[in-house]
Amino acid sequence: MKREQERTEALTQVAHMAADFMSKLLDQNNNVLLEDCLNRVGSPLDAALVEREWLRKYRIPGMPAQQELQSLRSMQIASEDLVDHLGPRWILILDRLDHLIKSDYEQFIETSSDISISRYIDIAEYRGGVSRDASEVASIAAEAGMEAEWENSVMLATVISQYHSSKYLTKHYGNGMRELNSEKANRAELLMTAELCQVFKEGLAS
Repeated sequence: MKREQERTEALTQVAHMAADFMSKLLDQNNNVLLEDCLNRVGSPLDAALVEREWLRKYRIPGMPAQQELQSLRSMQIASEDLVDHLGPRWILILDRLDHLIKSDYEQFIETSSDISISRYIDIAEYRGGVSRDASEVASIAAEAGMEAEWENSVMLATVISQYHSSKYLTKHYGNGMRELNSEKANRAELLMTAELCQVFKEGLAS
């Protein structure tokens, strides 16, 4: 339980640090996006998870920036929240994704084709295999009453990929390797989904 508590406290701290950063930007009359603030102070995984928790429990449609700031500053993330969000094996999900992507998503994209699980597989073939695995896990999860937790886990990977892959592709737009860069970004997201499939298969089989 100590490890779970340390992780939830760290996530809460990311929310509060993002609120501090957002406050400085608002004081300077800058345009502010919550996801930018979170990714400025937290790892790709932590930023995405705090954002998803904020959307799930704190967001009110149409709320002004100052209210967003206050809601972010008031966030408290507990183990029970993450059990509800990702299921009872939430700490393992985070551990495995942390180990995979670490703190630098651009580096993860750059090295995605070197990871042994996908190194020699054509991207279309790999996408098909991961898609089949994900469909299988979704069915098993639904039978076990874990459909929402599975979908939330996949959405977490999607949020990470959408934010960081967009920045990666924009940064490298003019290097003449658009197709290769896009393939790398796609492979990185597939690797996260494949890792989630494995975690859920292990949990649902036990």
